[in-house]
Amino acid sequence: MNVVRVLASKASDTPQKNAIIFESRAYTFQKVFKKVSLSAAVLRRLGVKQGDRVAIQLPKSMDFIFLFLSNLSIGGVTLPLNTAYKGKEVEYFLKEKLDIEMWAEARVNSADEELFKKMKKAGFKAIAFGIDGGNQKVLDFYNKKTKMSQIRKAVNMSRKMGFYTYGTFIMGAPIEKEKDLEDSINLAKSLPLDRVAFFVLEYGAGSPLWEEAIKDGKITRDEYLVFADSARGLGNFPKEEIDAYAQRAHREFYVRSSYFVDQIIQGFKRKDFRLVKALIKLAFQKDVTKPYWGE
Repeated sequence: MNVVRVLASKASDTPQKNAIIFESRAYTFQKVFKKVSLSAAVLRRLGVKQGDRVAIQLPKSMDFIFLFLSNLSIGGVTLPLNTAYKGKEVEYFLKEKLDIEMWAEARVNSADEELFKKMKKAGFKAIAFGIDGGNQKVLDFYNKKTKMSQIRKAVNMSRKMGFYTYGTFIMGAPIEKEKDLEDSINLAKSLPLDRVAFFVLEYGAGSPLWEEAIKDGKITRDEYLVFADSARGLGNFPKEEIDAYAQRAHREFYVRSSYFVDQIIQGFKRKDFRLVKALIKLAFQKDVTKPYWGE
């Protein structure tokens, strides 16, 4: 039995038991399995299959572990790339002409066109941006050190280079009102993104938000992961309402004629229609979020 099957079994039998403790933060089997399943679905939608080599350029983090396990779960082979690699190092992959599909996670405030060009030539296929919020107030709350103009510039640059561009958003910050959630949805729809994911804010052990919530008596130190929920004084919306917003955000993003037409155009430009085929399949599903992100 491989590690992914063990993880799935543990997530079913003991979902709240800690699976991984990383930098003083604990992650339950249920949490890890959910994250791994989500990333595996995205990899499959990009056409990654058993035996394919996938390069991952991420810092030492839980995100790397999640993506590594996701790739492992579908039989992919992972090639870790040092996050310090810049233009010259990326050129190595170009010269070697390695037969791998490479992804990168980038900060919008460090997007560089020359580096993106080299990454494209080297074989990078996708870039993921952690956008998080739909207006400057929310970005400042998360201390992103990012401006709205930088978000638009980075995403447009990624599209210009022909990358599959993935944006993630967080919903449920304690400062967020209904307008702020709407701003995130509208920003996502206004950007040339190929994929989006909307997540409910998590108060994870060791994070500043978690420490502040403990200080305020809203959670205890034995609670390693707590979702935003007004019932506990963690935000302005009940957890169920934030979930509903996230589902609506996915639906509004993907179920748009303009998005479908754009993806057909991008398919011709990239000579890759895997995403279009996935969207056609998705169009016949009643719930546009569950099959796409949870298969």
